[in-house]
Amino acid sequence: MADIYNGYQFLTPIVGESNYIETLKQLYNHEQSFKQGNSAFVDVTLIHENNNPYDNQAVLVMSPLGPIGYLSRQIAREYRQDYSQPFLTVRAKIFSRDNTMYGVWVDLDYEDE
Repeated sequence: MADIYNGYQFLTPIVGESNYIETLKQLYNHEQSFKQGNSAFVDVTLIHENNNPYDNQAVLVMSPLGPIGYLSRQIAREYRQDYSQPFLTVRAKIFSRDNTMYGVWVDLDYEDE
């Protein structure tokens, strides 16, 4: 069987994805998403969102179809220390059992404690 991860490690969960269900549904079912079982894989861009009204250290997770969530507050701060550039493209894994609720992880080596 082929290694669908190709060296990717989906260790970092994103938060707030419940606010972007329609976008996640479209991404999950999109013809250009690589599907394997209950997962779809897409490239996303992590964007420093300095003007976020709730957290000036926020990191937005932007898909080709629009925003899908954020890095958690703790992970965003660690990420910003390690990556000073305002944009970074990474692979994301979108998981759904029933096509109504979704979990999303990105290919970064950060975990909430």
